[in-house]
Amino acid sequence: MLMTAEQSLLLLIDMQDKLVAAVDQPQQLVANCQWLLKLSQLLKVPIAATEQYAKGIGPTVAALQPYLEQVTVVDKTVFSCLASADFSQHYPLAQYQQFVLCGIEAHACILQTALQLLAQNKQVFVVVDAIAARQPQDTHYALQRMQQQGAVLVTKEMVGFEWLRDAKHPAFKTFSQEFLR
Repeated sequence: MLMTAEQSLLLLIDMQDKLVAAVDQPQQLVANCQWLLKLSQLLKVPIAATEQYAKGIGPTVAALQPYLEQVTVVDKTVFSCLASADFSQHYPLAQYQQFVLCGIEAHACILQTALQLLAQNKQVFVVVDAIAARQPQDTHYALQRMQQQGAVLVTKEMVGFEWLRDAKHPAFKTFSQEFLR
């Protein structure tokens, strides 16, 4: 199955300062999430975002905040986004068929969200170069488990090419000049 821009929701999960600082390869993670957010804005793909207990952990990293100005960032204490009543209120599942997941932590919030989306018969795409955990082993086994349950593992460039679908797409020139460096 291919991702389509029309059916997708990009879900940025818990990209907060204190969490990002603790994960493996934090700068690359932030850069790849920023890439996806910028692409979503270019192609008008809806964005959802969460923060895990923002009062204690803090806000989303500053580099990503400009992409979230028109987005309701849901504060949660549960690990799965779907277990949050606020998330379900702001992002009703019925509106979206495909969920493209990025953020942290792979073995907690990403994993539990993916598994609950799959249980709701949603198509889940996990962007492997835009998720992380404190320990690479946790990311590895979380990806393995999500894939075993039916999630599709993709890279950020796969997302871009599938959302565009055609070199004749009006945004392809911008994509090739600004995203494929």
